[in-house]
Formats: sequence, C-alpha cells, structure tokens
Amino acid sequence: MDQVLKEKLGRAQTIVLMGHVRPDGDCVGSVLALYLYLKKNEPSKNVTVCLEKPLEKFKYLSGFSEIVSDADAVQHPDLAIALDVSDKGRLGGFTGLFDRAADQLNIDHHITNPHFAATTICDPLRVPPVSCFIPCSMPSASMRISQRLSIPEL
Repeated sequence: MDQVLKEKLGRAQTIVLMGHVRPDGDCVGSVLALYLYLKKNEPSKNVTVCLEKPLEKFKYLSGFSEIVSDADAVQHPDLAIALDVSDKGRLGGFTGLFDRAADQLNIDHHITNPHFAATTICDPLRVPPVSCFIPCSMPSASMRISQRLSIPEL
C-alpha cells in the first residue's frame, strides 16, 4: 500500500482530501492527519481539505482552520483522496469534485465499501482509516514522531 500512495502522490500536484457527510471525529481526525502529514512531508504539493463544516468541538485539532466547505474551491484536482467514506453517496456535495479528479483514492475501514474509487485501500481492522498508511510511510528510524501533531518528522 505504501507504494500505491507514493505513486499517486508522485503524479499529483493538486490534491484534495475529503470525508463523509456530517463528519465525525474519526473522519475529521483522519482527514486532518493526512493533511498535516502531506503539508510537512510534501510541501510542494497544493493540498486542500474539503469537508462539510465539522462541529465546533473539533476546532482544537491542528489544521481545522484550513477546512474548506465549498465544493467549488478546487476545480480539477490531480488526485482526490476520500477518507472514512464507505460509499460514494457519503461524499454528499463533494461527489462532483471527486468525479472531476484525474485520479482517485479511497482509504476506508468499512467492510461494506464497494470500492468506488480508481484505487481503494480498505482494511476493516484499521480504525481510524488514516492508520492504514501512516505506519507504512515511515521509512526508517531517521524519522521521528511529533508529539504535538502525531505526524512523522524528518
């Protein structure tokens, strides 16, 4: 799976991250964790977080202020990554944006996932969904985990 993610990221300059309608903590946390990881480890990429407006109780999370709730904020992304989205209908108002992306990746943990994206990584034993790839993305002991952000530091 690590290779799949590397290949997709390598081909993309404009990336949009999205989650399911009425995002809960699992969804918001997964999307923001990947956002922070990409901002730190892929700084040349243009990454946008698109979610329905999450509940204010999540505003303490790093990256919360970067969430965009306008589906037209990104017109034609190179890569759309849906996290914690069990089926395409759960993308809500962001379905069109997902469909316009040149490439699509779905990272999920719901056993009912119909694999609606060009590539789906679905592991029902991994909750939250972001846990499906972050451990695989840590190449060696030369990488440290930031306690504040819980993302790898080089």
